[in-house]
Amino acid sequence: MSKKFFLITFLAVLLTACSEPGKKQTNTLLINSKKLEYSRISDPAAWATVFKLAKTQHDTMEIIKSLSHVHDPALLPLLETLIREERQDSVLISLISAVGLIGHKNSEILLMKIPYSEYSPDVRRAIIKALAHCCSEKSVGFLSNLLNDPNLRSEVLQSLAICARKEFVDYETIQKVKNSSPIVDRPLAYFFYNSRSLADAAYYVNRLDSTASPIAKKYLLKALYTLHQKKPAFFVDLIQPDSVLFARIKNSLVSTLKSAGQPWQSKYYALHLSGAFFDSLHVDLVKSFVDHENPHLKIAATRALVKIDSAHGELFLLSKIGELQNVYLKGVLIKILAEQNSPIAYRFIMENLDKGNQYFKGLLLEALARTKSKYAFKTLRQFLSVDNDYLRNKAFDLLNNLNKIRNKDAALLLQSDAVSSFSMAMEWINKHRRKQPLEFLIDKYRLFSFIDGFEAQRQILRSLELFHPQIEPADFDSLYTHASIYQIKRKLHERYPALAKQYSVSEQPLFTMPEYLGIDSLLTIGSHPVVALKTEKGLLKIELYPEEAPLTVKNFLSLARKGFYDNLSFHRVVADFVIQGGDPLGDGWGGPGYVIPSEDNLLPYERGSVGIATSGYDTGGCQFFICQSEQPHLTGNYTLFGKVIENIDIIDSILPGDKILGIEIVK
Repeated sequence: MSKKFFLITFLAVLLTACSEPGKKQTNTLLINSKKLEYSRISDPAAWATVFKLAKTQHDTMEIIKSLSHVHDPALLPLLETLIREERQDSVLISLISAVGLIGHKNSEILLMKIPYSEYSPDVRRAIIKALAHCCSEKSVGFLSNLLNDPNLRSEVLQSLAICARKEFVDYETIQKVKNSSPIVDRPLAYFFYNSRSLADAAYYVNRLDSTASPIAKKYLLKALYTLHQKKPAFFVDLIQPDSVLFARIKNSLVSTLKSAGQPWQSKYYALHLSGAFFDSLHVDLVKSFVDHENPHLKIAATRALVKIDSAHGELFLLSKIGELQNVYLKGVLIKILAEQNSPIAYRFIMENLDKGNQYFKGLLLEALARTKSKYAFKTLRQFLSVDNDYLRNKAFDLLNNLNKIRNKDAALLLQSDAVSSFSMAMEWINKHRRKQPLEFLIDKYRLFSFIDGFEAQRQILRSLELFHPQIEPADFDSLYTHASIYQIKRKLHERYPALAKQYSVSEQPLFTMPEYLGIDSLLTIGSHPVVALKTEKGLLKIELYPEEAPLTVKNFLSLARKGFYDNLSFHRVVADFVIQGGDPLGDGWGGPGYVIPSEDNLLPYERGSVGIATSGYDTGGCQFFICQSEQPHLTGNYTLFGKVIENIDIIDSILPGDKILGIEIVK
């Protein structure tokens, strides 16, 4: 179906909807706005027609949500007109948020054109938050000039912090931020963590014990830990053992570990830092966390003990490895041992490589890589041929990090039919400018024409761009016909515009989803459904948000009803960040056989927030993550569709390999 025919049909349906009364008319209008949304229609005229037919403020707000998900800068002029004409704050805030979610450089221009001083504080906050999604030097300058407003300072600092994460913040702005408050509160500490300004490390160390809240202290400790990990030489030069700064950090670490009021995340970073600041006098304090119920504190304490007292710490490690029942924790301790005593660790590794699940074996391969012996490299290369995608990819990744990949290692994975293995090898090939035959690339492209093959196709297109910028029409036709998802077709249009003229990316449908995910079904979800997610560590109750992400919620509930998630694993756990699961392959590369449209929103990612994991916009499916702490930089970048409302502490005990026993719909 052509784009023109789709729009004519759509507008005809809308005109019919105008004659329908009440709720039925509203439902028809919203369904049609969803059709525009899920078709990713960027024609301003079509959306303007929808807005004209809205009868209530609720209708208007729902249409704005749908429009914001299209992510096309072609809609910005329409949004500018709507903003200029709108007088209701709530609608204005939604329009401004939509501009931010589009995230284009023209979004930034539009946001800074809005007469900021003429609007209420709530509208100003919306502008400040939206600018975080389209950072540049201009928006940073605009935001830094607002730091003196005490009522908006928190939002300004958070947006500046996200811009700092993208490396858009200059020295002058950092100094303005430092002078914005006499105490280090949460917004200021969050900014420092994201800016990671080495020059200002001493400034923040001096304020470690005068923070305004526990969360502020956590961000300072996390920032210092990150600096220590990434710039150890600078850190040692800055903080000499006989210096005031050294003593101040040491005292702060002790108080953090002893305080009942500090969150576990603060203790986690304190334990990691303690290995560099504590001596034998503090062994008992660190030891008190070795058997902690939180596995992240247990691991951090064990690592710290080994650093504080390597001789006794090694014996302690050996005894713990022998008595631990949890195989994942045992693997972590063997990895720590590999940093201290390679020969003993090597023996443990080789004795256990045929035991446990793939996540345990993956840890042993990581430990093996840390020994950096020629036997380690040989064993890792042997794993490039195993019949397990996760372990094969782990071995390749470790060899790559050690700069030990050979051409024939990459060639071996290029023969794989697994999307993950082929994509990793192809990425290495492209990075190192290794030309592949055109016929081979097109054959592989056809092989990965299924939905979950899009990452492999992306890497192939990258290779074509590097080495085969000119291709024959017949080859282009094959590429277009076998594109796995619509984004691949868009890339083909961008790279081969002359050959693509006869094709339209807007051919319908863009998404091939199961029938039970039809737009009409979104009206039957109900308000705030609740699910019980059963894990090996206990039961979590999660409230879902269909009003913000209806298709995502419908998809999640449908997969849960089918038993799709039963006995799948949490395959990714990052302390103080997220736990991630729901992948049928168990390695982060799997999906349900289709992708769903992204429904990004500006709900804040807080502790317990549940989001959809993706490999880019409109590539979500079944994988989800749960935040262990607030993550402001995720807001607007991943679809947030729920939040844990009961037994939230369970998420802190989950480790890679822990099972999802099932998901039951309780409301």
